[in-house]
Order: sequence, then C-alpha cells, then structure tokens
Amino acid sequence: MGIYDVDTRAITRRLREDGSLIGVLSTDNSKTDEQLLQMSKSWDIVGVDLISGVSCKSPHEWVDKTKQQWEFSSGKVAGENFHVVAYDFGIKHNILRRLASYGCKITVVPSTWPASETLNMKPDGVLFSNGPGDPSAVPYAVETVKNIIGKV
Repeated sequence: MGIYDVDTRAITRRLREDGSLIGVLSTDNSKTDEQLLQMSKSWDIVGVDLISGVSCKSPHEWVDKTKQQWEFSSGKVAGENFHVVAYDFGIKHNILRRLASYGCKITVVPSTWPASETLNMKPDGVLFSNGPGDPSAVPYAVETVKNIIGKV
C-alpha cells in the first residue's frame, strides 16, 4: 500500500492538533467512495487498547545497530555503556538501533511489563515508546509510567 502527492507535514500537524483519526486505505475497486466513507465512520478507537496488538510478547535484548551509512559520528562511543529498558508500546526499531549504535545495552519489554520488574533490573534509563491509539484505553501503561517516573 502506498500513497503519493500528499503533504505529510500537513497530516502530521492535523494529527497533533486533532489526535488519532480514522481513515480507510483500500485496493478493493468494488467499493464506492461512499461505502469506504461509511466504513471509516463505523470504526472507533476511543477506549480500544491498540498497544497490546503491537507490543512484543516477552522481554528481549536488542543488539542491532544502524548501518554504517547512517552513522553521523566518528564511530567512537564515548563514556560508559548505559542499560536502557525500553517499553514496547509500538516502538520504532530505528530508535532502538540508534541507542545500540551509541553503545547502550537495551532490554525491550512488553507494554504490560510490571514497573517492579523494571526497577529490579536497575537500569540507567527507561524509554517509554510512542504507540498507537488512545492512552486512556491502556491504564496499565499509565500506572507503569507513574510507578517508574522519578525512580530511574
């Protein structure tokens, strides 16, 4: 699926102002524009946990780095290597690659991973990734953040 001739900056601004929006992309030529519009109006993401569908299922170490052509530094990693626990709420792999490229040890954990387990790991930092949908639909994630902020 692809789109072209679209002002992606305008889409980004709209999403920032209005929040998540529902739309339909289709390759089904049998549906009319009206039918597609009706489909989009029938969906609702408010109160729906979309994070659990995109999060990893178990903790794992991330080791992949960005490819050499994407490196902007001299290649030397200064200072100590930090242990970062990254909560996968739909995390972008390039964020993990960049952290690994700077020498971080990264443990990716599922969105439902308990704060107490993260604190037991004694990480140097915790990353709460971006993700899809309505934050009010994932109170477990909000509670986890509240239980970690200020402690790491």
